[in-house]
Amino acid sequence: MGQTEKPWFVYLVRCSDGSIYTGISKTVTKRIATHNAGKGATYTAQRRPVSLLYQESHPDQGSALRREAQIKKWRKGRKEALVVPDHSKRRGRLRKRGEDPLALVDQFKRKRTPIRIQ
Repeated sequence: MGQTEKPWFVYLVRCSDGSIYTGISKTVTKRIATHNAGKGATYTAQRRPVSLLYQESHPDQGSALRREAQIKKWRKGRKEALVVPDHSKRRGRLRKRGEDPLALVDQFKRKRTPIRIQ
């Protein structure tokens, strides 16, 4: 039997300007450190420091790349709903009541404690 390959991860980081960057890596913590050292993607090098918001595992690079491409097409609000899974359910209930669904996103930003990578 062959060795089990390490999984690939799709990750989302919040940049210093509030934007969200999506990428893939086999070792997310090292990749975040690379971004924060200014040696990662050009986009994040100009928006340091970055903090990890979300990551998900994939069995191979191909599936991680497909998921990354899918997420990169999303607007910021949908990416934030991925970070807080029950947010999308609340958003539907708020819409039915005629309330502003983006108010929840603003509330989430104020209460959020970013994950710090040492």
